[in-house]
Amino acid sequence: MKMIAAVLLCVCSLMGLAQKNDYIWYGGYGSDMVIDSVQFGYRFGQSKLDFRSGPMQVSYDSLGMNFTFTSVTYSDNEGNLLFYTNGISVRNGLDHKVLNGDSMHLGWLTLNWDLLANLYGQNVQQGIIVLPSITNPDQYFLVYGFIDSFPGTGGDQYIPSIKMSILDMAANMGMGELIVKDSIIAQGTFGNEVTAVRHGNGQDWWLMFQNRTTSCFTPVLYNTSGFNVMPITGCNISSIPRNEMSAACFSPIGDKYANFHFNTGIRLLDFDRCRGILYNWLYIPSSFGTDSAWYTSSLAFSPNGRFLYMTSAKVLIQYDTWAIDVISSADTIAWYDGYRAPNGAYLNAMQLGPDGKIYIACGNAEYVYHVINSPDEKGANCDFVQHGIRLPSLVNGVPNYPNYRLGALPGSACDTLTSIKDIAEKEKILKVFPNPANDVAAIDYGYTDWSKGEVVMEIANSLGQTVHSQSLPMYSGFQKLQVGNYPSGSYTVYIKRKGVVVATGRLVKQ
Repeated sequence: MKMIAAVLLCVCSLMGLAQKNDYIWYGGYGSDMVIDSVQFGYRFGQSKLDFRSGPMQVSYDSLGMNFTFTSVTYSDNEGNLLFYTNGISVRNGLDHKVLNGDSMHLGWLTLNWDLLANLYGQNVQQGIIVLPSITNPDQYFLVYGFIDSFPGTGGDQYIPSIKMSILDMAANMGMGELIVKDSIIAQGTFGNEVTAVRHGNGQDWWLMFQNRTTSCFTPVLYNTSGFNVMPITGCNISSIPRNEMSAACFSPIGDKYANFHFNTGIRLLDFDRCRGILYNWLYIPSSFGTDSAWYTSSLAFSPNGRFLYMTSAKVLIQYDTWAIDVISSADTIAWYDGYRAPNGAYLNAMQLGPDGKIYIACGNAEYVYHVINSPDEKGANCDFVQHGIRLPSLVNGVPNYPNYRLGALPGSACDTLTSIKDIAEKEKILKVFPNPANDVAAIDYGYTDWSKGEVVMEIANSLGQTVHSQSLPMYSGFQKLQVGNYPSGSYTVYIKRKGVVVATGRLVKQ
């Protein structure tokens, strides 16, 4: 095992379970671009998706950072914006470049092949991911594949190393500083997709990387000793071309891992969160071609982990991973309908949102996102809406997030590093806003420990009578509630798991 020691500052207590780190999204570019914007009707800048106050809100913003495909916007545990990155530079929540926060990923990509990457950011989906430090609440690890080219191939891209930079938000008088830049974690030939999932102890993290030219995967364990390269896992007979674009994701509870390549199909495996082992290898062939240069692809699991969704430029497929025959369960949800706003709203990168919906970018400059409103439902009941989200600026992709709300495996030998008592106490926090409410109230249950199972929300009147009951989408954080028809008075909000109350709150209807 190869161990790379990270720069870590020790604190006496463990960090609490992260909750709302993915509640603000940004996408878009060119805040300073005004040429032709009026003549052609284009609007540059950033589209902001805000999940903090009930139903997702879309607004326009103008930032000093451009996002092509690579983007991560990171908020604190309460949902307040901390920083964002496009894989090349890092800015804090005030849109100020952090100290030493440029020229990350310095190499062949930015010096030879794509000089515009220095301005517009790294040009691959899932190109970077952010992990909070285990030992220092002010530090964050930015992990990314380092893009290079094989000599003499005319630009044949590959990832010869996995690197990381360390962001300290307490440094530079609280404005942030990259205190470590482009430190090598692992070397080999890897895919461009960066994915992560919490260890079964609820504290550490697993990163998983596809080995190109083989069928194996390299897991990397991040714990208090740093980033540890573990033995390869998940090997099978089919190899992957070194330069093939791909996508990958873990299921929300981390028990499955999927990796998709446009020409070679899906690899679906079970994952052991304690040992970092992939097993039960299933290959799902891909027969979906395209006559477009936008031959992009993506994967996303439904909140309950049952359904795996795949996009391949012009098609959206749903697979039932609970089916006896997963391959035969393939259901074509939709084909691209030809919509252009303005360049072609193809089906590209996907990301599960904190509201339990799956958002799908178009892969090129478009004013829309597609959305799967009910991804836990089978077939057409998943309620897929093409170009269902109108954006105020041209956007290419979606941010890349792990499931920050995933906790320890209950009853497991590998959960001893997490304070179960602290998590249980925090789970009791429930907020209602606005309060009092007239027509609509939002219930914030963002501290729910989903590793213990699904929950339901019940509303009871002052007589103790249940006036509303519903299941809540897993790994989400809030729920909109229509209260316009409720009689004026005081109501109690309950969050229950298997009939046991885990959180309560008070709602006042005016």
